Amino acid sequence: MLPKLAEDQKLGKDGLARLYAAQDLLYEKALESIKYIEDIFNNRICRTIDNCKGLKKLLLREVPEHSQAISLQQLVNVIPEKVSLIDRIQSGQEHLKSERMPEEVLQSGRIYLLDAGTPIPYPGRKGAIVQEVLGIGEARRILEKGFISAVESGEVAEILSKILGISVPVRFEKINLEPGDEAMIFVPNSRSSGVPGFFIRLRLRKASADKDSQEGRSERRMQAALN
Repeated sequence: MLPKLAEDQKLGKDGLARLYAAQDLLYEKALESIKYIEDIFNNRICRTIDNCKGLKKLLLREVPEHSQAISLQQLVNVIPEKVSLIDRIQSGQEHLKSERMPEEVLQSGRIYLLDAGTPIPYPGRKGAIVQEVLGIGEARRILEKGFISAVESGEVAEILSKILGISVPVRFEKINLEPGDEAMIFVPNSRSSGVPGFFIRLRLRKASADKDSQEGRSERRMQAALN
């Protein structure tokens, strides 16, 4: 390929030699970049997650092009307890950002446990919804502190009791989120996936001064979580 390029561009032998030198330099820098990324994984990231090998494979080998985004669902599958969803509105478009929720963010109100499809009245101007995806282990840690069951399906309640190790009663509880409250929504996976499902955690924060903007964002988050 390089000889043809040199010939087409009439670079001569000296030009071809420079192309080979540039190719070698790029290859060397690429190896340095990969080594740097692996050092970051080994020395920092791998100390905080269990499936470090799977995450390295996803980031370094399974993305066909550098410009192609990794889907959020791929990250959830690899490290389900470390990924959260936060909606952002930029230039009139809605974006999902993957980031870890700060450890110091703890619930200060009621926790409702419910299954996907249970209606939640939109809280209006009471606050903004923060949406987060949790794995079973992280959800169990939160629910062990106490929750209000709003699970309407007996089958789902039985599944939740089994995977969480917590008794989940069937109850038609009216959901009325107030600032500080949160809802844990169980979303089942297909049986072939090998994982029972995951949780969407909705937290209601106080409304900011920009109430109208917050109201629009909250409504979109709520609809996205329940669809």
